[in-house]
Amino acid sequence: MKRQTYATLLTAVCLCGALGTASVNAADPKWYAQADLGVSLVNNTDIGQFVNATGGEMKFDAGFASGLTAGYHFTPWLAAEFQTGYMLNGLEGVDAVLSQCPLMVNLTYELRKCGKFVPFVGVGAGGLLSILSIDDRVVAGEGTVRVDGSDADLLFAYQAFGGMRYNFNDRMSVGFLYRFRGTGGPSWDVEDWFTGETIGKISFDDVFSHAFTVLFNFRL
Repeated sequence: MKRQTYATLLTAVCLCGALGTASVNAADPKWYAQADLGVSLVNNTDIGQFVNATGGEMKFDAGFASGLTAGYHFTPWLAAEFQTGYMLNGLEGVDAVLSQCPLMVNLTYELRKCGKFVPFVGVGAGGLLSILSIDDRVVAGEGTVRVDGSDADLLFAYQAFGGMRYNFNDRMSVGFLYRFRGTGGPSWDVEDWFTGETIGKISFDDVFSHAFTVLFNFRL
């Protein structure tokens, strides 16, 4: 009789715990928005063509990185995201800047067993608008010409990222984020500043970038 009573009480406690957990999970906000801001680094890459010249290596200055993300939690630990942002890096030895604007779809996994600290990792793929803006004199034929303007190339991009957030409460958190991103080789047309005619191309090999940012996350 006592064993039956204990079993009944244990079953009741387990059911109450399960129902309580389910109600908490159901009450958790599922939609969230996130913004991050920090530093952008781009790996050296091979030059395919630089107007009429070929070969060599392009180096980039450290730059600026930002991101805007909207996401939805399918479960407490798995979320899907749409992410955009902006990265800006100067080119060494050339009066030019490389801007990168991603349009990515991500999957994010969160480890929710560390109290207020939430480690996370994710992967994503999508498109990236690569924009080169230049204002310099470059070698063309036997002389030099001034090129001044910008051109854009839309590329396939992929990324992996990870970081950690600290939850202030059920809705607001801050943290840090590292993001690695790769794209295929971009190519841009170059026009003569005086005549407006296309005089060649600038093209690079695959471009790999790194972003180190701090983030703010808000659950809606």
